[in-house]
Amino acid sequence: MLNLPGDDDLCAVFLTELPVTGAAISIFVGTANETRMGATDDRAIALDEAQFSVGEGPRWDAMRTRAPVIVPDTRAAHLEWPALGTALADAGAAAVFVLPLIVGAVNIGVVEMYHTRPGSLSAPTLLHAQTLTSTTSWALMHSILDEGRRNPGAMTESEPLARREIHQATGMILVQADVSAAEALMLLRAHAFAHEQTLAEAAQAVINRSLNFAAEPDAVSDSAGSEEH
Repeated sequence: MLNLPGDDDLCAVFLTELPVTGAAISIFVGTANETRMGATDDRAIALDEAQFSVGEGPRWDAMRTRAPVIVPDTRAAHLEWPALGTALADAGAAAVFVLPLIVGAVNIGVVEMYHTRPGSLSAPTLLHAQTLTSTTSWALMHSILDEGRRNPGAMTESEPLARREIHQATGMILVQADVSAAEALMLLRAHAFAHEQTLAEAAQAVINRSLNFAAEPDAVSDSAGSEEH
């Protein structure tokens, strides 16, 4: 069970910096249950829980595609996600914007934002939102790793570290993700913790090229054009 700081300030920055009405942040780590880290209001919680309950919706698409999912008018959401029906609109959200929280190859969670008026996000606003999610992703990953140090579990090696392989994998990640050596090792440790692997196992996956930390091109899922916020 993760014991990470569930401070709603994680969400508050999105309200301060973006033209949205509310937000919620949830994380997924390894086989642990999903954890909602915070929400700005009851409506944001309702939107999150509605999608969690039926197992489909923009939050799941954002996690699966690792790309932003924009729903400029929730009245048409049932066409894309039949099981979700009118839950988004019924909760009072006219538009929903979901961005994945990812660091390299590590899927951390999602930030779900909504507005009470229909409309999309302008390209500059979406770019800024992605910058905010990147910062949030790194902050959450630090918290996850701190938790791993307090409760070693999957991050404890059962045999001496294969340091040469770990150094090799770190060097590969450094190039793939265009980060520093320290950040590359952090990415490797985060992946190992999130997938309940040893550090050596994660390193071997990088060396075998079954695990790649190269950033994927952004592909935004958006319904038909509409007013921008």
